[in-house]
Order: sequence, then structure tokens, then C-alpha cells
Amino acid sequence: MNLSRELKTDWLPKLQVRYSRRNREGKSRMLDEICEDYEYERKYAIKLLCGGLPPPSGRVHPGPSRSMR
Repeated sequence: MNLSRELKTDWLPKLQVRYSRRNREGKSRMLDEICEDYEYERKYAIKLLCGGLPPPSGRVHPGPSRSMR
């Protein structure tokens, strides 16, 4: 079950507050629940709960450009 963007904007700040107030065991339990419910990888869930991921920059990646022949 993946979350829509609108739901993440409402849901995520509340979970970040709850996550920050918990001790180590509580954080681990909370991560387990999120990973199980939403099928997120553990590292991704940690990044979301610790302050969110930065928005994509839209920059061009280095390397040779692709040419259409």
C-alpha cells in the first residue's frame, strides 16, 4: 500500500513528531510497523521520519549525452 502525495503531507509531520519523542525501542517498533504496513524499506522510512527527503533537484546527470540516431 503506497501513500498518495496529499496523504503524506498530512500524515508525515505527525509521525515525525511521534518518532522524535520515542526512545530507541519505541522507534524500532514504529519503524517495523511502517515498513510492514506501507512496504517501505527500513532506511527509506528512517529518512522520512528524521526530516524527510529533499525534493528532486531536476539537475542533469553527468556523463555522455545520449544522441538519437
